[in-house]
Amino acid sequence: MLAKKEGVLYLFVKQLYSELKDKIKQKQTTFGFEIEYLPSNIIDITHMDKLYQLMPKLGFRYDCCNFVSDSGLSVAFEPGGQIEYCSPPLYGSDYSLFRKLLKHIETTNEKIFHALNIKYLATDFIPGRANAPLCLQTKRYIALHNRLSRTGTRGKEMMKGTASIHLHVAFRCMDELLPIYKLLDGLSKSKQFSMSKHRRNIWNNTDPSRCVMPSIKFNSVKTTEDLLEHLVHHALCAEDLYENIPVYKLKELDFNYFKAHMTTIFTDVRLNLKGPTMELRTLDSMPACDIKKKWRFFTSVFDNDLN
Repeated sequence: MLAKKEGVLYLFVKQLYSELKDKIKQKQTTFGFEIEYLPSNIIDITHMDKLYQLMPKLGFRYDCCNFVSDSGLSVAFEPGGQIEYCSPPLYGSDYSLFRKLLKHIETTNEKIFHALNIKYLATDFIPGRANAPLCLQTKRYIALHNRLSRTGTRGKEMMKGTASIHLHVAFRCMDELLPIYKLLDGLSKSKQFSMSKHRRNIWNNTDPSRCVMPSIKFNSVKTTEDLLEHLVHHALCAEDLYENIPVYKLKELDFNYFKAHMTTIFTDVRLNLKGPTMELRTLDSMPACDIKKKWRFFTSVFDNDLN
C-alpha cells in the first residue's frame, strides 16, 4: 500500500463511502449515457465560439459548464472539438424516451452542420489530430494536454482524435457497487462492448498512471469498502496534473482536491461521483441504430442481475 500515506488512504475511503451513501436517492436502477462525436475537419477556438453562440438558438440553455435542453439532454465539448451529449437518468423501461433523445441528438447535429458547416461523425478515431488546436483552454485541460505531450506516445490523439460512448448505472445502495463494478469489468472485455483496436492502442500508450485499470483480484474483494480501497489507492498513485508526482506525495492534499483528481482518471470502468454511478467507458462512438442495440442489451443485463 502507501506506507506513510496509509492514513490518507483509509481517511479518503471513509469520506468517499459517506459521500456516496448520502448522494443515493433512487429506489429503482437508473441508467445514463454520454455519446461523443468527432468533427469531420479540424476545428479551433473560433469554431468553438460559434458553437457556444449557436446552442441557445437550438434550445439548449447554458447551465454551469454545459448546455441543457428541457428534455434533460445536455451538451458539452471536448478538447478536440468533440461534441458530447449526456442523458438524464433513465429507467430501463424508458426505451421510447431513449429513442427520442437519440433523435434529438441526430437533429441537433444536422442543425449544427447546416448553421456552421461542422459535420459531426459517429466514429471511434480520426488520425492526424495530435497537433490539432486545443479547443478547451481551461487550466485543467491545458495541464492535461501538457502532461499527455510527455507521457506515453498517443495522449494528444486520445484527447483530440477519439470519440466514445460511456454507459452509466446508478446504484440504489452501497452494497451494489461491487456487483455493478464486476459486471462492467466483464462487459469492458467482451466483444460487444470492448474498444476498437485503434482506440485500445491509443489508450495503451496514453498515460499509464491514468488509463490502466487497477489490479483487483475479485476473489479477495468482498465488500464495497474493499473495492473503494482499491479505487482510492489507484487514484492516489496516479500523478498529479500540475506537480507531476503521485498525488499521495503532495504536501497539501484534501478530499475535495482528491475528488477533482479522480475525474482525470480514464480507466475502462470508473466511479462517477456526480450521479453517483459506475460508468463503462469502452464503447466506440457509433450510429444511433447500433447504439439502440447496445443500450437494450446493457440495460437488460443490469435489470436482470440487480432486480
